Amino acid sequence: MFLLLWACSTGPSEPATPPPAVFDREATDAAIDALCKLYEGADLPCERGSDGLTSGDTTLGVKAEIQPAEVSLGMVSIRGVVHIETPEGTYSSHLTGFGGTKSEGLQRSTHEWAVVSAVSVVDLVVDPATRPALAKLEPGPPAPLTLAGHAVLRGWALVRPEQELDHNGLLKALGPGFEGRDPKGFVNLEVTRQAGEVSVSCWFQGEPDEALCAAARAWAWPEREYELRVGYLVR
Repeated sequence: MFLLLWACSTGPSEPATPPPAVFDREATDAAIDALCKLYEGADLPCERGSDGLTSGDTTLGVKAEIQPAEVSLGMVSIRGVVHIETPEGTYSSHLTGFGGTKSEGLQRSTHEWAVVSAVSVVDLVVDPATRPALAKLEPGPPAPLTLAGHAVLRGWALVRPEQELDHNGLLKALGPGFEGRDPKGFVNLEVTRQAGEVSVSCWFQGEPDEALCAAARAWAWPEREYELRVGYLVR
């Protein structure tokens, strides 16, 4: 049973102009392994390969790209994007984390990426109605969600300290960020509220998205202090 909680922790700060992300073999292998663990947690077969995975009659391509690792205060930060090629198209989601070494950082970041983002991709391919992978992470069927008129599969929100998140309210607030463009793809948000101030970072299909962030900042975020990571797959 794949039921682990990884704390949502803030690592070294992201530079204003991040260096380009490039294909990384170790990160790709870690992402494939984390994705397979979601399948196995949902009692589904998963065969790991060098370029992705196979479960039953379905093959998914997986490629991870990361920026050059940064070291600060003895911690190695991991930032990048993971692309998953599915029969419905390619979904790209943000990857972030840190550890004492690159390998440790990749294990932490891909575990968190799996529950926040990849769980939605697994359920999209396997059964978006029953959501077998998400069901192993939290009880009860998730409420139906939409963004700009499109159906949405959410991941497992990582919040520290734990609290409920109004997904419907947040997705409604994000709508203006997609005016004039197709929202199909993957939305990632990282939010920190400290001393009354809210810091919001946003990605669409793995790329920073200021229009999305402008919409997100306008939402009435909960008052208490917290750190949050959440991912939405928009169909």
